[in-house]
Amino acid sequence: AMDSLCNRLMAGKGKQCCWVVGAAECSSGCGHPSAPVKRVVRRMQLRCRVVIIDEPYTSQYCPCVFRSEKELHERTEVMRNATRRCRDGTRKEIYGVKYCGICKRYWNRDVSAALCQLELFWYMLHHGKKRPPAFAHRTARSADAAQN
Repeated sequence: AMDSLCNRLMAGKGKQCCWVVGAAECSSGCGHPSAPVKRVVRRMQLRCRVVIIDEPYTSQYCPCVFRSEKELHERTEVMRNATRRCRDGTRKEIYGVKYCGICKRYWNRDVSAALCQLELFWYMLHHGKKRPPAFAHRTARSADAAQN
């Protein structure tokens, strides 16, 4: 089963594949069984190049910030939790859905974080493996330190 999963993730590219994955530090979700992430990463490292991207701020910023050099350097706006109106007229935040005031879109928190990690990888690849200031964090490593 693990080999089948790895083959699907590599999409038939073999050793030419570069697999980018977030460096999640939580062991399990909210009451859900944890995925065998460490085993998958180890297995993928035997098959292709694996790049582990530190995750600070990837779920707080919209992937659209990568379209603007200004946004990457000034941290002008973070996404906020979307809200919904309850029957009693109050508004409640929706934790898993974020709203971006720049591109005016609603994003699933995990999807936007995954896209930010991919964009972060491309940015670091073309800028000397350094993170943009908007994603700088004291615990985040540059790409060369995050390699397998």
